[in-house]
Amino acid sequence: MIIWISGVGAVGKSTTTNLLKEKLHKHYSEVYEGDDHRYTSKNGYKIPFSTYGKVMVLGRTGKQVLYGTDGVTIGLSKSKDFLHHEYFKWKSIFTPHIIIEGHKYISKSEMHDFLIKEKMKYKMYYLHAPRNVLTKRSKERANGWDKKTRTESLIDKQIQEYEKIIKKYKDNIVIRESTSVQKCQEISNEIFKELNLT
Repeated sequence: MIIWISGVGAVGKSTTTNLLKEKLHKHYSEVYEGDDHRYTSKNGYKIPFSTYGKVMVLGRTGKQVLYGTDGVTIGLSKSKDFLHHEYFKWKSIFTPHIIIEGHKYISKSEMHDFLIKEKMKYKMYYLHAPRNVLTKRSKERANGWDKKTRTESLIDKQIQEYEKIIKKYKDNIVIRESTSVQKCQEISNEIFKELNLT
């Protein structure tokens, strides 16, 4: 199963994913994780990821946030190729769980349509919080994106994009409030249970 943890900037995606990674780390004795690890295809494109048993988590860890899909510089087409390859390559033995954190790609119809067409089981966890919470978190975090890119109009645009996606693909979307670390912990617990690891 593919689980995509998404939402607008500073909504708690990285917090939730990091909490989930902690649970995965405790669950599996064999873990491969490294900031310098890259997936390299025969075409030469790369995607960073960590593996926890049968679970793959995309993105490398930054000082404050995870660089999930938002830190992946390859295009949508190659990202779809990567997901398809990783999802089906062990098909005769098992289907892996792929955890993806980020806004990039999943806020557009094309990725949802691709996952459905290719019969790849997935859920998008859409995290949301009031605007004042988002603004406060962004100011406290103050990374490059928060300082140079984030604007209220950009957040408005992202929210509007998600509203369309939620309406169109509601059967594959789980909406959760992420107003606190405790809420993010609850979401990570829910996702960990959803993975049904043995």
